[in-house]
Formats: sequence, C-alpha cells, structure tokens
Amino acid sequence: MPSIPRVDQSAHLVSPTTASTSLVDAGNFGFALNTTIVPPNKPWIIDSGASDHMTNNSTWFVSHTTPPLNTVKVANGISTPVLGAGSISLTPGLSLSSVLHVPKLSHNLLSIGKLTNQLNCLAIFSPTHCWFQDIRTKALIGHGRERGGLYYLDLPPDCEKTSYSCQVEAKQFEASEKIWLWHKRLGHPSFQYLQYLFPSLFSKVKVSDFHCETCILSKNHRVSFPLSSHKSNVPFSLIHSDVWGPFHIPTYTGAKYFVSFIDDCTRVSWVYLLKNKSEVMSIFPIFHQMIQTQFHAKIQVVRSDNGKEYLNYGLGTFFQQHGIIHQTSCPHTPQQNGIAERKNRHLLDVARSLCSAMHVPKRFWGDAIHTAVFLINRMPSRVLQFQTPIQTLSQYHSLPSLLHIPPKVFGCVCYVHVPMQNRDKLDPRAIKCVFVGYSATQKGYRCYYPPTGKFFVSMDVTFREHEAFFSKEDLATSLQGEMWSKEEEKLPLDIGDEHLSDVGDGANLPNDEAQGEKILKVYERTRKKGDKEKRDDEIDHPQTDPHIDQLSDQSAATRTNYPEVTTHSPSLQPTIFDESNHEISLSDDPNDSNEPHRESQGSRYPIRENRGIPPVRYGYSSTKGIQYPISNFVSSHRLSDSYISFANQLSSVSVPNKLQDALKDPKWKKAMIEEMEALRKNSTWELVALPEGKKPVGCRWVFTVKHKADGSVERYKARLVAKGYTQTYGIDYQETFAPVAKINTIRVLMSLAANLGWPLRQFDVKNAFLHGDLDEEVYMDLPPGFTTTCDIGKVCRLRKSLYGLKQSPRAWFGR
Repeated sequence: MPSIPRVDQSAHLVSPTTASTSLVDAGNFGFALNTTIVPPNKPWIIDSGASDHMTNNSTWFVSHTTPPLNTVKVANGISTPVLGAGSISLTPGLSLSSVLHVPKLSHNLLSIGKLTNQLNCLAIFSPTHCWFQDIRTKALIGHGRERGGLYYLDLPPDCEKTSYSCQVEAKQFEASEKIWLWHKRLGHPSFQYLQYLFPSLFSKVKVSDFHCETCILSKNHRVSFPLSSHKSNVPFSLIHSDVWGPFHIPTYTGAKYFVSFIDDCTRVSWVYLLKNKSEVMSIFPIFHQMIQTQFHAKIQVVRSDNGKEYLNYGLGTFFQQHGIIHQTSCPHTPQQNGIAERKNRHLLDVARSLCSAMHVPKRFWGDAIHTAVFLINRMPSRVLQFQTPIQTLSQYHSLPSLLHIPPKVFGCVCYVHVPMQNRDKLDPRAIKCVFVGYSATQKGYRCYYPPTGKFFVSMDVTFREHEAFFSKEDLATSLQGEMWSKEEEKLPLDIGDEHLSDVGDGANLPNDEAQGEKILKVYERTRKKGDKEKRDDEIDHPQTDPHIDQLSDQSAATRTNYPEVTTHSPSLQPTIFDESNHEISLSDDPNDSNEPHRESQGSRYPIRENRGIPPVRYGYSSTKGIQYPISNFVSSHRLSDSYISFANQLSSVSVPNKLQDALKDPKWKKAMIEEMEALRKNSTWELVALPEGKKPVGCRWVFTVKHKADGSVERYKARLVAKGYTQTYGIDYQETFAPVAKINTIRVLMSLAANLGWPLRQFDVKNAFLHGDLDEEVYMDLPPGFTTTCDIGKVCRLRKSLYGLKQSPRAWFGR
C-alpha cells in the first residue's frame, strides 16, 4: 500500500480500498467541502490549457444540452468526437455547466478559464495547493492539491453513489442520447412530438430537461396569428400555395425560389424549386395532372396571395378552363394565406436546423428544403390529431407505392459502396460523401461527392451520423476537396442504376466564383517620347496576341455538355459555367517572356506622359480633323431627290423640350391654344373640386412638327397628354384592350385597289381619341401654362378620353 503523507487538519483520509493509484503513486486525499454527486475515484485535473470542462463518464450528467462542438483536439493533435454536453454538480457550491462528454478521454479535465468565468471566482495557486474563492462573497468554493506535477480537485470521500443510482442515471443518459440522436435525424422536431413517437425513451426523463440551442436559433419567430377554425373535409378541394424567394445563393441547378402546394384537408405538402417566379405557370399544370392521375381527384379552389406569378402569367386562363376558383388574400394581409405562409416558415425552420446543426453550406438549401418536405409529410401534426399527413391522406385515397427508408442525419458523413464492376481489386470499396436527402423516385439515399460534384442514389451506404462532413470554416470557404477552379471531370466509377446524375461544380455561387476568377492583367513598359508615333500606330492597327488566341481555343475546347438533373422539379436544367483561371501577362518585348511580374518585384507602374492634360474624346481637332465624320457611316446615294430634301429638312426645326421654351415661341404657343380650344369644344372635361379620397392624374404637353412630302413644315402641333402610368387598375380604369388592323389587311386592300383601279383617299381624324366616352371616374390636374387664379384648388373631371390614358384606345374603338 502506498505511503500516506501528512496533511492539514481540514483534510480527511481516504480508505485504501477507494484510493486511486492509476495516476500517481501517492494516496488520494479528499478535502471535505459539501456533499457531492461525483464519486471520488475519478479525479478531476485542474487544467489551465483546457478550453472546456471535459469528462469521460456519462453517468455524472444531471442535465443535457446540445454540444457546441462535434470534435475536440487533444494535446497530441488527435481529434476526438464529442457525444454530448450537460451540467455536473460536484458540490452544492461548485456546479459545472457546458461540460463536454468525450468518451475517449483518459482523464477528467477542469478548465480554469471556464470555471473562473462561469462562477466569477479567483484561482489562487501555491506550490502545493490551489484554491477557488468567490470574488463577491470571498467564500471558498473549491480546493485542490499538487500531485506528480499536476493539480487535482479534492472531493469528500463520503459522496460515492450507490450502484443502483449509478445504473438509473446510466439508463437516463442512454435514453437521452437516443432522444438527441432521433432529434437530429428527424430534422429537429419538438421534444413533445418525440415523446409521442418514442414514449419508452421518456419514461425516465422529462421533456423539460431538453433544450436544443439549434432549434432556438433556427425556429425563433414572432407571436402567431390566430388560427382559423375552418378546415376542408375533402382532400384537394382547397389547395394553398405560396412562392418563397429569391435567395441570394442559388442551388447547383440555378434555383432561387420554391413554390409550395398544401392540401387543406390532409396537410400533405409538395415543393418545386424554381429559377424564376414565372415558372409557376408551367409547374401548376404538372401538379394538377399529378393529382388527377395519382389520386383521381380534382382541385376545386386554389388560395394564394396577389403575386404576379399567380395573376399575370396566364395562370388565370388555366383556372377558368378547368373550373378552378382562384382565391387571393387582401392586399397587405398575408395572414389570410396563413396556411401556406406557416408551411413555408415550417419548411425553412426545419431546413435551417438541418443545415445549421451539421454546418452544411447554404448553397445546399434546395436539398434541405426537399428533405424537410419528406420529413414533415411523415411527422405527426397537432392539426391532424397527431397523425401524419400521409396517414390522413391514406384514409381517403389509396396511395401509390411509397418508398419507405429509415431517416438519417442530414449533412453527416456517409460512405457509398462502389460496385465490383466499377473498381479494380485494389481500389477502395467506398467513397466518402455527404448525405443530402432522399430520392423521390428511387428507394435510396442521395449522397453528394464534393471532389467531382456528383450525386449518387444508393441503399449501400454506411453512415456516421455523429460526424459532420462540413466544419464551421466550410460555411465561409469552399467545400472539402471540391475543385472550384477546374472543369469537372467525370468519375471513373459509374454506379449503374444507383448513379443519379452528375452536375458541374460551378453551382451558381457568384461570391465563390468571383473569388476564384483571376483578372486579366496587362502590363506595359515605359516608353520614350521617340516611341510615341510607334505607339499610335499600334493603337490604330492592333495585333492579336497568339497566346491569347491559344488560350481562347483551349477554353472553348473544354466546354462540355452535362446531362439533365433528376430532381423534384421537372423543369430544372443544370447551369454550366465555363471558368478560365489563366493569368496572362503581355509584354511588348518577346525576349521578356520569362520576366516576372512587376507587382511581385515591387516596381511601379509606367509614368503617364499626359499627366494633368484632360483627354480629348470628342470634338474637332485641327491636326487630326473630324474624328468620326458622318460621311463614313451615312450615305444618301440610294435615295431620291425628294426624299433627300425631306431628310435634310427634318433637322431644320427644333422641338422644345420644356414648356417655358414653347411659350416663348409664338408658333408653339398658337398650337397650344388651338389644342385647348379643341378640347373645350369637345367638352373633354369640367372643372370640379377634387373629392376626398381621389387622386388626380397628371398631364404634360408633347410637341411635334408635321412635314409635307417635300420636307417643308406643314404645321406645328401641340398635344395635351395625360400621365396614364399613374393610374391604378380597378380604380380609374378597367379594360384596355382594343383591336387594331393588321398590316397584312392593309396590304391586301392596297393590292385590290391597284389591280381593280379603285380610288384611294387618305384622311386624318383630328384628335381622334377625344371622341371616346369615359365610363370611369377620372380626375386630371389642370393643364400647365393655362391655369388662372380662380382655378386654384380645382381639377379636371374627364368626360371624354384623352391621349395617354390607359383606356383611351378601347374608348375610341367603342365609339
């Protein structure tokens, strides 16, 4: 038995049977502070180099939380996995929080930095002892001793647990570990749902003991809008839809949006990824046909918001042809489309949790959304009395054959088996991939291989669900092993039917591409003044660098066509990027081809010879003549004499751009008076006070010159035009369509007149639009330049149509 040294009066001797001699040869002593929960045969080393508290015993945890780290690196540089985290109570006055559970750790480590920060205490060291003292109360909360060059925390000897309590807490911890694993596998659902799914796991633990920081960060939201008590009783009688996006980081297929369709009765959801909002017009007929084919049902009502993708892309015609009622929410009232809005939030919460928990880069958000839909459709819902949406749908319709596979943790490390026909005898039998979801058409797991940017679907997959493929650094940098600057090469192995498709790794990431692309840098030597004429000749007659042509040919030769990507959206096509990472340095002297760049040598750029002299880009130069004479670009030798005269007269009269300039010219002022007189005779408007709640339409003068056939001025014309772009549909105009004559019809009439000798007469209806009657209530501001003091505060109530109004062509045609 080892010798027992003498200690002070405050220490208590530990019995030889409970003494630990695995770390030091001297006996163990415990300093009695208070009743503890941790057995003393597992000493705690007080470590100033540890960043966190760590233990290898899982039975000591009294509560559990999500571990902030997936792995820790020990002193020898080896990374060790972290399986959990929680709180441990050493004594009533000394409790440790955020303790990491590291099973492969040989000793329990007490971090000084964490302890002093959490407990707000002082750490005092002497050659043989150390103390922990509360800064505020000056109370002693812990004590340790130096043994073998290390400081060990002293704990009382009478606190060892009974075997029964250890077994109970071991079972509790085992159940907690399984609950956390299923929480990650199923996309971070609430622990109340997990209690309903796995009641046996919650027999020894409480739901209130679990707090997931990832869920709090990913699912935090505002107070919910009151739910509606109305719910459809027939599947597919009411479909809710909404479009989400755009997201600044597109997926590898170029998608920036997704559209969701939710059945009001069963709450089954479908999601399609979109590149543009206009694709909703092509996606909804596909979804409508799928419902008819798979479930023999018809959609009766579609409810959405007032987005243009539902109103302005011809989708209304499709609804009318199939007898579907399209209900829209009121303006600025998204709560009326609350089911679709909450479903999108639910999808994003789950997708955000999936990506955040395993540090998956944001460009995989499309796979995370599809995975979230897959999981939500198979998770119990409180609205459905804790039945899954698919179970509820099966009560009304016989479902097509579904692909049931066990769920796995999104973003974890997985190893895809390589078939024998695709490898040699000494080749690896599996490749390391990242799990990114489930296939909709194959019974297998979708796995992504970063070095080549390929996706695989296979059931022969080995998962490491506790190990994340990506680290936190990968969120800001490129993926592990991915080739960003090269064209993707196809894998030599092709996994037969299990191989889904391959996509080039230029996955629509503008930020990453901008970082990867290199700038074409051109360097020029400093020239002497004697070489100025030579440089001007080179500018006028540039020579093509054969090196640049060779690179262009190589870049064009590397372009490849990639196959279509099989995904949930049938209309998606892969976006291919042709990247060139050549950095070219041009030199005037061919003998200096091996000369390094000036930047690397720290030399300066060439000195500008025209410093301080403004450049002459335009205008006449007495030495060089006109830089761009119009005779080099325009010729009239093919025109007739009368047309040449007409063309020369066009620029003889200037058209004013401002009202003040027109009022100064008697000719334009007379034209404006004639226009106002025509409007008055036609009773186009009447002056009234602007009613409350109405907004008048503005107006402006437009000036033009009418020419005769010989180019001479026929008359000066001024027209008052309303600013129709300020009108609002449904308030001051309705329909705007008006048929017009086709040019083919005019040609046929002219051909008949020429062949049959019919006389032709040309006439112009003066102020044609002023003869159309207005049915809507439209108010217009007073014409500028013709306002008197008695007209202040009044507006024009339009009775006849006016140029510029939305409904003027239709009103003229109706007349």
